[in-house]
Amino acid sequence: MSCINDNVLGSRIHRTSSKIGAFINRKRKERNLLTQGNEGDLIFYLYEHPGASAKELQEKFHLSKATVSSSLKNREKKGLLTREVEENNRKAKRIVLTQRGKESCVPYTDFFIWLTDTLEKGISEEEKHTTLKVLNHILNNREEEIKKMNTIKRLVTFMHGYWKDTIFTWVSVALEARLEILVAFFLQYLLAGVQNNSASKIGRWTGIIAGMAICAAAAGIFA
Repeated sequence: MSCINDNVLGSRIHRTSSKIGAFINRKRKERNLLTQGNEGDLIFYLYEHPGASAKELQEKFHLSKATVSSSLKNREKKGLLTREVEENNRKAKRIVLTQRGKESCVPYTDFFIWLTDTLEKGISEEEKHTTLKVLNHILNNREEEIKKMNTIKRLVTFMHGYWKDTIFTWVSVALEARLEILVAFFLQYLLAGVQNNSASKIGRWTGIIAGMAICAAAAGIFA
């Protein structure tokens, strides 16, 4: 199957979106409506839905939290919108347009009416309903795939840390057991040195056993 086949929905949607986006931006420039892309859509949505939340904008336009936050900050710096804290929930913020923001949206009303009429010319209500249903289905498939990928990513991250800790524990336990065996083994030589009253052997084996005992104790702590 060709990746650029017009019969493939993903390919057709991508090409259609690119062409419509270029068409909209060109018409905006012709009408001196310089706000492009997501920022213009967000502003106009706030014009029609005052008090919307950032989360609502993310869900409505299928945008990431970072994208919405960046767009809102840019508009807020230009004095087009403000964020108001809710009385019942101090953490929740509603976004409203300033008077300047509202005035900037007025030219968009006629533009979007013209754009809608132009792009939907000759399309019946039933066809629009079917198209929206299919597009929503595609978006839902995308969201499900993203959730699945995020779940796998979290699982891999968890297992990476889990196995690292598990292997370290196994090595520590094995090291502790081996050192305990060696301590018992070298203890025989220490006792032989005591029986023979050999100061050099006693000092040598005492140092070796003490070092191994310390390592065994450390391994037991970290296991």
